[in-house]
Amino acid sequence: MWYCIYICVCVDCDGLITQALLTANFESAVDVCIQHGRWAEAVILAIAGGAQLLAETEKRFFEENKSSVNQVCHWHIEQL
Repeated sequence: MWYCIYICVCVDCDGLITQALLTANFESAVDVCIQHGRWAEAVILAIAGGAQLLAETEKRFFEENKSSVNQVCHWHIEQL
């Protein structure tokens, strides 16, 4: 069975993420996600990009999101 998918490579957020992924550039894809506040996608892509990228993404998340809940989450993660 064949599927036809549309791949957007324009200059909007989705297009930039797609371009990065087509070249397996997970760092760039994560950066674009973070710039647009798309933290869920950033974390998922960081997981795919490896342990170092995930650690860097996690660090950026906690630096930019300092709510009390996030501080508790960060504390627990540091205990692991």
